[in-house]
Amino acid sequence: MNQQKAYTLVASCTDRSLTADAWDRIFNIVDFVNKNPDELTIYFLSAIKARLSVKDVHVQQLALNLLHALVQNCQEFFAYKLSGAEYIGEVEKLCRFTQSATLKKACQDDIAAWAKAYPKFKNFAKVLNNIHVPVTSANSNFQNQGNQYQHNQHVQHSNLNSNNYANQQQHAQLQSNVN
Repeated sequence: MNQQKAYTLVASCTDRSLTADAWDRIFNIVDFVNKNPDELTIYFLSAIKARLSVKDVHVQQLALNLLHALVQNCQEFFAYKLSGAEYIGEVEKLCRFTQSATLKKACQDDIAAWAKAYPKFKNFAKVLNNIHVPVTSANSNFQNQGNQYQHNQHVQHSNLNSNNYANQQQHAQLQSNVN
């Protein structure tokens, strides 16, 4: 998989002609990311970032839904990378400048849910503060189930927890980077 393929897959999930989320495509991306998070997380975050900046509210909403599904269903590493200023900053910018009240509310709810689910990734709470939404006001319902978080607005994907040695090492490295 290369970056161009990631852009193509994201474009197919956020195509203007879609009338609803393409869950089969979304979970295909989830599976790709979970198989190779070190390489593919950045490819898919970059592609989603590009779609969030398209000047079309429908495309932006589909991209935000895709992003949220990935945060819910991918390993914690995905949320860690999303919390980086480059990526969460794009969601913050969308939230600040969109003219759509529905999209603004969805951005706020998603960021609040991520801040609540991942308190150790401080940029989520920082962005909430920047957009004046307290972390406790999230009206979404994340439930910690190992590495998987479920949100009441999205379809549940199969449990993708993995206990192999490589993921444990990656998690230990992630923890040391956060601390």
